[in-house]
Amino acid sequence: MNVRSCLCSVVLFAMGVQSVPAAEVSTPSRWIGRVDVDRHEFGWPGSGIEIGFQGKSLILTLEDTGKNSLVVDIDGAISRLDLLSGSRPYRIAEDLPDGQHLVRLTRRTEGMFGDTRFISAETDGTFFNVTPPSRQLLVIGDSISAGYGVEAEDKGCKSGANAENQYLTYAAIAGRTLGADVTTLAISGIGVSRNGSGTGETMAAFIDRPTPSKTAAVTANSPQGFQGVVVNLGTNDFGGGQRPPAFVDDYTSLLARLRDQHPQALIYAALGPMLSDADFAAAETAVKAAVELRTTAGDARLQYLRLRVNSKNFGCDWHPSPSTHAALAEILTQTLRRDLNWSAP
Repeated sequence: MNVRSCLCSVVLFAMGVQSVPAAEVSTPSRWIGRVDVDRHEFGWPGSGIEIGFQGKSLILTLEDTGKNSLVVDIDGAISRLDLLSGSRPYRIAEDLPDGQHLVRLTRRTEGMFGDTRFISAETDGTFFNVTPPSRQLLVIGDSISAGYGVEAEDKGCKSGANAENQYLTYAAIAGRTLGADVTTLAISGIGVSRNGSGTGETMAAFIDRPTPSKTAAVTANSPQGFQGVVVNLGTNDFGGGQRPPAFVDDYTSLLARLRDQHPQALIYAALGPMLSDADFAAAETAVKAAVELRTTAGDARLQYLRLRVNSKNFGCDWHPSPSTHAALAEILTQTLRRDLNWSAP
């Protein structure tokens, strides 16, 4: 499946849409991932909307900064939609066989490029409700889980919105393989005790936000009943020889907070794959120490997950390439199959 192909014709044609729909709705059939319900905005990587309709065509009106792009999945056919600045109509589908169709639009890009707002959906037919899958996975991470630089040509580039793609990350691949929805809360450069930049709020300040940019108390839609939670943090804490002294305590507190929020979930304290051997060894020791503290305190549904593979292919700034993410996805997929009895759908 080629997710690089741009729906440029969709963008250009949408600017002149004048058709009169047979049906219009102001909310999608369902939200995907964490969203700001009050404003119908989604900003986390991999978040988005799903629309079920009976008909031949679909027009969506979206508002954006003009820096984001979406993965469009129409009945399993994958393409890319680059969004324009402002509120615009986009002809997502036309001349489809008259029947039931399922359309998913999810962010390739992360929150630093601004939120995307859903305004309306129009079709020549009718809309129908969509039931979310029973399998739900939450992923909390940094640039690796966000898909930073994954579509770059080489490691020497500087990543931007064009090279990001959460759809190609290890967690997204594992979710599709196992028929699970994946909610991704990931920010490039974020850490547990310190960020890669050495400044700013760490992940503990963000995990309850509807979008990364929303600091005010607004209503957040987030799936409930996660069976699995993957925490892949520590790279920005230990990268470059850093050894934050508060890491074990901060990580232990984060794991305790997640247990309170998701009492039945199996939580994985994951690590990898970017750190050098010395940095990885130090980070692994610290993560395992936090896991041991929590298990000693009685958390029986928590374990360490090593996400580290040998790779000679890299994206921007030495980030994982698609092949590396695929290898990591295999580790996660087999782990979830074993621990949660998630066979292939």
